[in-house]
Amino acid sequence: KGAGRLFDPEIVSLFIDRQCYAIEQRRFPRIDYQIPVDVILLGSSGLEERRFETEALDISEGGLLFWSAEPIQPHSLVRLLMHFPSEKIEAIAKVARVLPGDGQRKKIGAYFLWYGTVD
Repeated sequence: KGAGRLFDPEIVSLFIDRQCYAIEQRRFPRIDYQIPVDVILLGSSGLEERRFETEALDISEGGLLFWSAEPIQPHSLVRLLMHFPSEKIEAIAKVARVLPGDGQRKKIGAYFLWYGTVD
């Protein structure tokens, strides 16, 4: 869709022929769901480097998209505390994407490595 107008038609043909588009299909359906999230950036040693509060934009069984004014690099490890109305969920996640946002904030996509409820 958009080949020749939005995208170079040769590149589009390469992606279609090699089925590269299949890589971008979501494994888990996501839902728009805004909840408060505490984000703790973990260093290479696993220790906490810095912490901030933000809001999730959407969530799925496999991960979370959240706002961040803090610089976060792809492949960074984060600990997430998600504040649902009925319970708190803790997760260890890896940053998969850093997307443009609104001004200083970026959209950070992270996939869960582990998650469970918090007492």
